Amino acid sequence: MTAETLQNQADEISMLMAKKLRVKGASLERQVQKAGRRLPKKLKRDVENLLEAQALMGNPKLERMVDVVAISEGSGRVIGHLQTLEPWERFKDRWLGILGAISLALIVTFILVVYVLWKRGLV
Repeated sequence: MTAETLQNQADEISMLMAKKLRVKGASLERQVQKAGRRLPKKLKRDVENLLEAQALMGNPKLERMVDVVAISEGSGRVIGHLQTLEPWERFKDRWLGILGAISLALIVTFILVVYVLWKRGLV
């Protein structure tokens, strides 16, 4: 694995994060920071390992320390996860959750109002 291959994987991950998670940043490291909890811990660790490997690939002696198989597997996991995400589904799920909470509050309020009216003998 060369530095160019690592850069291509980093660019693909960066592009997918911008497209699927709607996270923009000057670098992949900044995008991972901005993603926060939207990116699972294991995948964050994989991206951090990729970034560390990129830094080591600049030095010929340190280049031998890079575990090529682990980095490529980690990058594959991150890319696979990001490809399965759908921004519309996340948007829809968020709004359905909000509407569900509001409707639950309205139902409980209605039940309490009817109970109070019943206890006072008005119903």
